[in-house]
Amino acid sequence: MKKSFKLLIFCLALAAVSCSNESEKINTAPACQITSPTNGAMATKPGTLVITGEIKDAEDNVVTTSLRVNGKIVKENLELPSFSFTLSLDEIERGECTIVLEARDDEGLSGQSEVKIGLKDENATALLINGSSDNVEIGYDGGEQTLDIDVDGDWTLSSNGIVYGQSGENNNWVSIGKVKGSGKASLPIKVEAADFFVDKTFWISVDSKYAKGTINFVQKGSPDFLNFIEDPNLKLAASVSFSIYGIDRNEDNAISAYEVKYEYPDNQPYGIDAGSYSIKSAKGIEYFPQLKHLDLNMNPDLKELDLSGNPKLASLHLQGCTSLENLDISKNQELIELGLNYSLFIKIKPQIDKIKSQIHTIGAFNRKEGEDSVLDLSGFTNLQRLYVNGNNLTEIKLTGCNLLWRLVATDNNLTELDLSEVDRNPLNTYIFTGNPNLKTVYVWQGFKTDYYDLFSYDKDHEIKFVEK
Repeated sequence: MKKSFKLLIFCLALAAVSCSNESEKINTAPACQITSPTNGAMATKPGTLVITGEIKDAEDNVVTTSLRVNGKIVKENLELPSFSFTLSLDEIERGECTIVLEARDDEGLSGQSEVKIGLKDENATALLINGSSDNVEIGYDGGEQTLDIDVDGDWTLSSNGIVYGQSGENNNWVSIGKVKGSGKASLPIKVEAADFFVDKTFWISVDSKYAKGTINFVQKGSPDFLNFIEDPNLKLAASVSFSIYGIDRNEDNAISAYEVKYEYPDNQPYGIDAGSYSIKSAKGIEYFPQLKHLDLNMNPDLKELDLSGNPKLASLHLQGCTSLENLDISKNQELIELGLNYSLFIKIKPQIDKIKSQIHTIGAFNRKEGEDSVLDLSGFTNLQRLYVNGNNLTEIKLTGCNLLWRLVATDNNLTELDLSEVDRNPLNTYIFTGNPNLKTVYVWQGFKTDYYDLFSYDKDHEIKFVEK
């Protein structure tokens, strides 16, 4: 009886312990894990993204599951314990994208997994030129445009055309491939003038972490600028000159807009030599704004000359153009060398006087009887070479012309010549043979006889060299 009672007590105690352990069992939250994509991965739209993951729960009491992208539920009731879901990226904004996996059990406990990826938009309207996103037409002469960039984060540009952009630090024009920036921007760009004679397509592309865009533009092919020259003889002379001077850079016997607009170095001549070419018209030279040198000597049938389109002109030679009675050089403020008929020189001298401090060389020829025989070049402080031979001049005024190292004044009617302000230099040359009435030449103080070699004059009469 005692033994049976003890056995009963033991069984009751064992049952109590079993019940106590059952009531103390703890419910755990679901464990979630997004296995693909990984944090920091990149995806590209349009297209799809496969999202995979796992949901594990020790008690197997998960009741709800969800997958959110940027806060919006894209899928519920996912397969357990592993799932795969294909997400369409078409409606999702480019940029940083947050994916969250969540599971909740029947007691309200939940688990989450989160990854952040970058979403790039291949078809984004990331670039605009003048409000257009594609097939922008550019003239053959190129020029500046405005490129609007609409991307997120840091970006770089690239191009397969002759395109330049302004760098951010110093606004210098640099190759478009070297231009970088961040976020939205309006960028000045420059397209070179066309160096081809057919239409050509270029592109500019922008690439950032989240967007990539390309814009195409068509540049019209250049005309051959030689065809703008009306006179066939002048056209021939220009073609030969451009070949000699290296203006026809690719030696194709045609001049493109790029070759015309190219800013040649100061030490590279850019000119047309057309002396004695029987030229009747100079129409067409206005299409060459970089022209530095123009020689139209000995073309007596040339009646008009428009130089307004040649602002870079430095050297102009028109002696022997006897039909050319007037000339406007108001647009040619870089002139330093002039060779003209005497009558034309005197007529436009008020224009020349406005730039006289820069004039380096003057040639004035074929003075006619009755025209002023006194040539006043006072104040031409940079004048270094003067050719006035054969003009029957009675006086040349050279006050302030202290740089004059070469003077050719043969066959005139001078009685005296004042060179007292000219800097002494043994290499200077002053030639005034054929001046039978020349009696006195005023020279600098400290004049020495060994400087006589500077002067060439008729030896059959005596000239006094007087220090002044």
